[in-house]
Amino acid sequence: MRATELRDSYTFAVTQCSVITDDETRIMLMNPGLDVTENGNEDLLPSCGLDAIGLQGGYNGPNFNFQHILFHLNGADENGMSSFKLDCTAEICDKDDVDSICRRSKLPCVPNSLHKNGHGDNPVSDEQ
Repeated sequence: MRATELRDSYTFAVTQCSVITDDETRIMLMNPGLDVTENGNEDLLPSCGLDAIGLQGGYNGPNFNFQHILFHLNGADENGMSSFKLDCTAEICDKDDVDSICRRSKLPCVPNSLHKNGHGDNPVSDEQ
């Protein structure tokens, strides 16, 4: 995913991606923008991947990329094909807003983006 024609004073971040099956079942793949302070999210952690299918997302310059391995055998048609919808949400934020959802959402997707204290003293670069 790449934001095109985005002004230099803005940045973007992927906040969640899900797969939607033919019967409209939504399966969360990653949720780097998860707000753990929301009611019901207290025991969850923001993530940029799903180990069960080898999914890992991350930023490469201005791009957000992800890859995974997934074999789905149930629900295939007579040709052995199955299809899913990919639904991702991205937010656009002011680059200078250190408390933005964009900065918070990039943290789980950028390895070693925090100092040892884990409090974000080394904020994620908006060049990511």
